Amino acid sequence: MQRSSRAELSDGLGVVYLMTETFLARPARVLTSEQRAARNAERRADAEQAMRDHEAAQKAFYDNRERLRAERLAREARESGD
Repeated sequence: MQRSSRAELSDGLGVVYLMTETFLARPARVLTSEQRAARNAERRADAEQAMRDHEAAQKAFYDNRERLRAERLAREARESGD
C-alpha cells in the first residue's frame, strides 16, 4: 500500500507543495517447495540459454574479426607487391 501526505511551504512568492510518500513494506511471499523448484529450474534454463547466446555471439565476433584480418593482410600484401 502507498500513502501520500501533502505539506505546504510559503516562499514569499506563493505556496510550494511538497509531496512526501511513505511506502509500507509488504510481507514476503512464501513459496512452496514445488514453486521454488520450478522457479529455480526456469532460472537455470534461462541462464543456460543466455550462456549459449553469449558464446554464439562471441564466436561470430571472433570469426568475423579473423576474416577481416585475413582480408586486410591480403590487401596489404597486394599493395606492397605493386
